[in-house]
Amino acid sequence: MTIDTLSSLGERLHYDFIPEGMAVLAAPGQVLSRYYLHIRTVVFVEEQGFTLELELDGKDDDCVHFVLFDTQVQPPLAIGTVRFVMRPKTKLGRLALLKEARGKGAGRIICLAMEHYVRDHQLATEISLHAQLQARGFYQKLGYRLIGEQFMEDDSPHVLMRRDL
Repeated sequence: MTIDTLSSLGERLHYDFIPEGMAVLAAPGQVLSRYYLHIRTVVFVEEQGFTLELELDGKDDDCVHFVLFDTQVQPPLAIGTVRFVMRPKTKLGRLALLKEARGKGAGRIICLAMEHYVRDHQLATEISLHAQLQARGFYQKLGYRLIGEQFMEDDSPHVLMRRDL
């Protein structure tokens, strides 16, 4: 399977900040579920210890999903995902990267791709998120600002953050 074959599953995003050797696909609902559910299960369930029931929250059908692929290997390998929740409020959620993709700019690439897509398709003028406490600095570097105090969500400390697009 090539990235061209995968592109039939969703819109391949073409932005200058997506480097050669990587590709981002965007698609609504369950279209890319084979890829994003695998990544989220590895990261949130296996690594972080959240239950599968918490991970499968029933919101995926109302989202646009973004999957980052490493196209330097064949077949292309899904290495990261994030979703844009459209209802009831616009929200970035479920950002997850496989271990081998962390610390290499992959999180920044997929978040920027999601933000550009949302802006280009006029889906929102701002995005909020519930950041795990240890990820707060990452989101601040992307321009998200802290809103309010720390709170617990799914037995994990989080903070509300927001960014204008």
